[in-house]
Amino acid sequence: MNLFRVLSFLGVVLILPSLGRAATLTIANFDFETGGLADNSNSASPGVIPTSWQAVPGAGPSGSFYGYYNPVNDPGGYTTGVTGSPGITGTMSGPNVFYFGSATNGQGIQQTLSSTFSLSTDYTLTVARGTRNSIYNNTLRMQLFAGSTLLTSRDVAPEPVGSRGTFLDYSTSYIASVINDAANTGLVGQSLMIRFLEIDNPGNPQAEVDIDNVRLNAVPEPASGMLLVAGLAALAVVRRRRA
Repeated sequence: MNLFRVLSFLGVVLILPSLGRAATLTIANFDFETGGLADNSNSASPGVIPTSWQAVPGAGPSGSFYGYYNPVNDPGGYTTGVTGSPGITGTMSGPNVFYFGSATNGQGIQQTLSSTFSLSTDYTLTVARGTRNSIYNNTLRMQLFAGSTLLTSRDVAPEPVGSRGTFLDYSTSYIASVINDAANTGLVGQSLMIRFLEIDNPGNPQAEVDIDNVRLNAVPEPASGMLLVAGLAALAVVRRRRA
């Protein structure tokens, strides 16, 4: 009986620290407020890659149809939020957003983080995606990488008519498991990278996507500790029976 108590205590010691390490990882200029527009401006700032972000190599936004945008008082695009000026609506964070889209499919921006990939950890990438009241909206592809290896990806289509004119949160997740950990051992220590691409919808190639409030959460999984405790418990049972 004492052995089982020891194993139970060991399980608590292994699991509780993991639960306490859940964290929101740092993303520079996550809200596109740095290097953008004045708070009460509703004009666009074209041809600008946001501060701390980079154009996707070989697929960076082209022309001038990308940059900072403030949707305040834009009846053709977004409904101004209840906070009024500077025009925060939906799940935006601050008045500025980033918009991008062109006749070339699959262009976008990315950011390499200081955080690195760890095993037995769930990662959830979340972004506030805006859908304008007008028809000029394309699909957003949101991706999370460890180094050059894609961990998770999701295509987010524009909201249907009747649910437009605001920003809503969308997420994509990498879920840790024994199988995933075994397959991705070589990725440990590689930098995490987030990427957003504009994907053309049929018949509407020059539409845009708007994004804001980018977040990445990391939650260590206690499953590995539980498996270890279960294994030790099974071993203890076998030894006691043999004794």
